[in-house]
Amino acid sequence: MEILIPGLLLVALMVYASTKIKKNAAAAYEEERIEKAEYSIIKPEGMIIPVGSNTGVIFEAYSRDFGIDEAGEIRQITAEIRRHPDAEINEIKASVIDGFEILDETAGKTGVHNTVQIEFLKYERGAERHETVKLIESYGAVTELRVSALTVHDDINLSKVATMLDSFRAN
Repeated sequence: MEILIPGLLLVALMVYASTKIKKNAAAAYEEERIEKAEYSIIKPEGMIIPVGSNTGVIFEAYSRDFGIDEAGEIRQITAEIRRHPDAEINEIKASVIDGFEILDETAGKTGVHNTVQIEFLKYERGAERHETVKLIESYGAVTELRVSALTVHDDINLSKVATMLDSFRAN
């Protein structure tokens, strides 16, 4: 009997801690609006922002899900934002499209900022990816959003990619 009560308390504490951890983990994959000094974007449901980012990247997110078959180790969607200070949009555009065949290109304005959106195909470890790069020129800098999605999962990924591209703003 002396062991039963502490044992039950320990089990109850473990169940409580496990439930909290599961709720926090699930919350990390929920849709979220990210607002920073340099940019704002909506991270769609099913994507997570990793702790610790690559050098030069001010935002990074990727999908929970991986591809299938030869793409089994590749995330279905990845997204990165980079800021290029003292750059012009045509300079960054040239480096983005170097070596790729452009599928679509749209230029325009978001408020007073010049924008360019470029789409092309890229191959990674035998898997075809649809890459979309949105550039926004503002206040002497270019902010670049690069979203890459496996083409075999286009039906699943199109709305998530569109959410990020449509919500992306540079400040």
